[in-house]
Amino acid sequence: MVRRARVKTATGKRRVYSGKYALSHLIYCSDCGDLYRRTQWYLKGEHVPVWRYVSRLEKRKSGIDCPSRTLYEMDLHAAVITAFNQMIEQKDEFLPGMRLAMNRALAQNNSPRVAEIDARSEELQKELLKKANAKQGFEELADEIDALREEK
Repeated sequence: MVRRARVKTATGKRRVYSGKYALSHLIYCSDCGDLYRRTQWYLKGEHVPVWRYVSRLEKRKSGIDCPSRTLYEMDLHAAVITAFNQMIEQKDEFLPGMRLAMNRALAQNNSPRVAEIDARSEELQKELLKKANAKQGFEELADEIDALREEK
């Protein structure tokens, strides 16, 4: 929620987050850096979904006159499918880099709480082994370990 509240364009303008569509907040204008937003045109008696950069939709408020064009949603979908197909065809080249990027992202997002959970889990597992060897009740410890794993 915090990340979504801080959505800004490349030029620093604040935008409202909407995750209603798969491409929301993923498409930026290459000229002015503004986000694209999905809207609909009514052409030949039919609603046609298109994507336009927000400054163009709100031209009166923004005062920006950018030359970027409207993107038809079916063209965007075709481009995404083409990119995925190329990725799959070249997976031997792509996957190692993707794994590396994911590991870096996970390492950077490693919060102090995760370290606390790991330390507490280790302590509880040692206590669990002691109680299991002594044939004492260890259900509470096992439940706490499961709760910590779920939180992590």
